[in-house]
Amino acid sequence: NKVQLFWHGICLSFAIGRMGLAFGWPGIVTCSFTALAFVLMAADWVGPDITFTVLLAFLTAFDGKIITVSKAAAGYGNTGLLTVIFLYLVAEGITQTGGLELIMNYVLGRSRSVHWALVRSMFPVMFLSAFLNNTPCVTFMIPILISWARRCGVPPKKLLIPLSYAAVLGGTCTSIGTSTNLVIVGLQDTRYTKLKKYADAKFKIFDIAPYGVPYALWGFIFIVATQRFLLPGNSSRYAKDLLLALRVLPTAAIAKKKLKDTGLLHQIGFSIAGIYRKSSFIAKPDPSFVLDPDDILYAAGELDVVEFVAEEFGLTLITQEQEGSQGQLMVPENGGSLSGGSPYRKLMQVEISENSDLVGRVVGQVQWQGRFGMVPIAIQRGNGREDGRLSDVVLAVKDVLILDTTPTFNEEQQDFRNNFAKLRYVKDGAAKEFIIGVKVRKRSDVVDKTVSAAGLRGIPGLYVLSVDRADGTSVEASDYLYKIQPDDTIWIAADVAAIGFLSKFPGLELVQQEQVDKTSTS
Repeated sequence: NKVQLFWHGICLSFAIGRMGLAFGWPGIVTCSFTALAFVLMAADWVGPDITFTVLLAFLTAFDGKIITVSKAAAGYGNTGLLTVIFLYLVAEGITQTGGLELIMNYVLGRSRSVHWALVRSMFPVMFLSAFLNNTPCVTFMIPILISWARRCGVPPKKLLIPLSYAAVLGGTCTSIGTSTNLVIVGLQDTRYTKLKKYADAKFKIFDIAPYGVPYALWGFIFIVATQRFLLPGNSSRYAKDLLLALRVLPTAAIAKKKLKDTGLLHQIGFSIAGIYRKSSFIAKPDPSFVLDPDDILYAAGELDVVEFVAEEFGLTLITQEQEGSQGQLMVPENGGSLSGGSPYRKLMQVEISENSDLVGRVVGQVQWQGRFGMVPIAIQRGNGREDGRLSDVVLAVKDVLILDTTPTFNEEQQDFRNNFAKLRYVKDGAAKEFIIGVKVRKRSDVVDKTVSAAGLRGIPGLYVLSVDRADGTSVEASDYLYKIQPDDTIWIAADVAAIGFLSKFPGLELVQQEQVDKTSTS
């Protein structure tokens, strides 16, 4: 945008030189200083509000030969401009009260499919933009969509660009939808009133709807149909189609339920390749299979998606070393927590090199910690293998592994460099370095909901640790059946971005909010 503004200014300057004789010195002065204003704004030297105010004042200084003071001031009284200003106030009021966020969270729901996420986000924005000015509409929708994207595991890039287009498309449906429409309405009113054509002077709010609505729908269909190819954020940080092991927690709501009744079979980007129980692996289990506590589910999908589903349904990610520990929950040696905190330290993705001595060996026979200071978390499926336990996988050339690091790991170690290639750090479980408490308000929507149903599980950078009840007792994060009550305090491990998300979560307030308010700072 800055480059475009700069070149507009340069081109305008050349045009002025060629047209100078056509409209005299007032036109030359006006166009020259307007071009200079474009350059100043493009360089970010002066803000547009100050730039144009000074420019307007300067142009009135020529004894009315360019523009008179009365005509300059008349622009501030344009009904279109005043409507835009008042709509900013309306938008800010809606944002501050939090009412719109509550409504939008209900309308948006939860979806990890980018396709449905776009449908759910664009339609409300298009509707709002038809009755609110585009700029404030986009302004107050950005934090709502970012928070929603974090909760649902959808890349924000996929939503923020269509947000802008949705606002523009919705604005074409009514006469108050965009500032451009409002200015035209004001100009038409002034012009036709002077000509005494009163029937044509007024623009009704839906006069342009027969043209704007089909245009908006066509734009919506185009964006949804082409987002896969045109929008950024398609590439994943991790290998796709990974095989990961998940243990059913004893307190999980899905324990003692048939697989078809748990909801796991309907999760997008997540599939169950097998179940391990009592030293027996069951491939492609029947939907009527009843899950028991401590069953190990082998899930296929991307790491982010599998983690999201695990948090939602009371499953915990386990390492290859923990596969044989059925019946007991082990705490990893790296200090992670299997019931609330991150179960890993720092994840990396590697590929088995051609000269590796691991080729042809079974994963369970390798001394991962002693030799490399690593623990396998996931292995990419395929390479002609049937799905099975992580420990039973026979390694092959170019196998992609997700590994957790331990304090003894050293990527400069020669043995590591000889066996692995294409090292990428993909996730830092230790990044959740802050502990934050949030208190449940009495009329909060999260009351009488489990932590998962309240939307506090499966959020990147955020892990629920425990809940302190109003009567002084505590509930562990592994209790997936506990329903939140008023005045409960939920303790959460989070990174900086997640803390910002929590501070705007409807129905929750920071435990330290009273002290924060005393600082009088934003």
